[in-house]
Amino acid sequence: MTNVVLLDPIPAGTSYQPGSLAVVTGANAGPKTDPPSDDQAEYDGVANRVVFRLGTGATATSGGTLAGGQSTSARFQVRVTAAQGATIANQASVTFVNVATGATASTSGTAAPAPVVPELPVWLLFGSGLLALGTWAGRRRG
Repeated sequence: MTNVVLLDPIPAGTSYQPGSLAVVTGANAGPKTDPPSDDQAEYDGVANRVVFRLGTGATATSGGTLAGGQSTSARFQVRVTAAQGATIANQASVTFVNVATGATASTSGTAAPAPVVPELPVWLLFGSGLLALGTWAGRRRG
């Protein structure tokens, strides 16, 4: 697949934490900046989402290529602003061009909704579905 782009709206009940974008594994791994047009990721404050252009050859304006068997992952952080008892849900999508057909396609994934609980010192386990009120929650897509 080519022109691989991940779009992840910032979930309701959270706020994006500036400077937290990173490609964790795969081509172009490393921290990314928030402004558009200077590397493979950005925070879009108007749409309140993060954008990652992923894969080999990705640039500040277009996604790269992921061959069969290749993978990549990206992450960013949000701060939980929702009240205790609220539930936070997240859904991201990936668009790409299918090399075999030339058609643009999209797929999406939804993380299990996570309840907001009182702050738990040291034990913030997003993967288990728990978010601590007022703490940082890292999001990783891969």
